[in-house]
Amino acid sequence: MIAAVARTSGGVSFGRGGDPDDWRPASVGLPLAAGDRLYTSRGGHAELRAEAFEIHLASATGLEAIDVSDEAKRFYVWGGSASFLLRQLRPGETFTFETPNATERFDRAGEYRIDADGNEEKLAVAHCGSAGKARGADPRVPFRSGF
Repeated sequence: MIAAVARTSGGVSFGRGGDPDDWRPASVGLPLAAGDRLYTSRGGHAELRAEAFEIHLASATGLEAIDVSDEAKRFYVWGGSASFLLRQLRPGETFTFETPNATERFDRAGEYRIDADGNEEKLAVAHCGSAGKARGADPRVPFRSGF
């Protein structure tokens, strides 16, 4: 387990493994592992917590945990808005989020938000931290903006 559901409101569902039709209500304390998915319905919200980070899912947001090893944390946000508080990043550790159109790698601790609307993903950086956006073969283009 890398993180657990710490708070929910409204409709929040989870799916385990690769079965796209197996969705159940999520509850506080639910551990999130590689291959697990969370979805917040309209009006729903969820918060995941781990020792080194927090993930906040806004209404109508989908998240999948792709890689959750000690060396790498990789998540996929397929729609909606997700906020991240990355408290620490150990040397050699990577923290990456993918969307339908881009990949975001967080280079250091900070507060981040990704809005994935299917056409144009946006990354907002608040307080401290930096991230880069890669599209296809294009070089990394750093983003820096406030919420």
